[in-house]
Order: sequence, then structure tokens, then C-alpha cells
Amino acid sequence: FRSCVSGMAWDDVLPDEQTQKWLQWLAEVGHLSRVKVHRCLKEVNRPAADAMLSMHTFVDASANAIAAACYVRAVYPDGHVKISLAMARARVTPMKKVTIPKLELRGAVLGVHVAAIVEEALHIDDSTFWTDSMNVV
Repeated sequence: FRSCVSGMAWDDVLPDEQTQKWLQWLAEVGHLSRVKVHRCLKEVNRPAADAMLSMHTFVDASANAIAAACYVRAVYPDGHVKISLAMARARVTPMKKVTIPKLELRGAVLGVHVAAIVEEALHIDDSTFWTDSMNVV
């Protein structure tokens, strides 16, 4: 990313510092195969129709990226609770300078889009949106 911002061409040789970071990333990317995300949103031995589903969508932004993560919380009649990541999205910020408040608003829009997809698919009973930005509120 820094090479794009600094105006380097695609075939320019990277400076030593960026080359080291690239090689480190390349060595670490192989470890991603060990990451496990449990995608089942309901408990295997419990009827899904009995659960009350609520959705919690978290949004945030920085100078580098915006992101939204949507979790589904299933509460069963016996009080058992299961929380699962339903969907997440991230976007790299534009190369043109944009203020953090505007990026936070873009994150909120991204969160609304993610939440709409999950809500339509799962028929959610209740939705809550979370942000650390007063600009979004």
C-alpha cells in the first residue's frame, strides 16, 4: 500500500524496509490455514425456531480501512445463549485524503448494508448497531 501512495511503479524495486515487511507477511500468511471460524449460527441439538435472534453490528474506521462485523445472538427458551459471527466486510480507504469522521460515516453505511443482508436471510427479532464515533450517532 505504501508503495502505491509513494508513487512507485508496479515494477520498481521495493526499498529494503518494505521488502522485509513483504517477506515477513509472506512467511506469516501460511499460518492462516490454522484459523478456524465456526460458521454454524444455531446449536446442533436445539430447534432453531425456538431461539430469539438478535443482531449486533459493529462498525469502525481508521486512516487505512473501514470495517463492519455482524454477530447473531441466539437465546433459547432454557436460557442458553450462542453468539456467532454472521458476516463481516472491510474496505481499504480511498487514496485521496478523507477525514476520519467521513470514514466513520462510510463504515456506518457499510454496517447497514451488512446488517440488511443478515436480517433478510435470518429474520432477526432485534438489531443493535455499535460504533465508537460520535459523528455517526
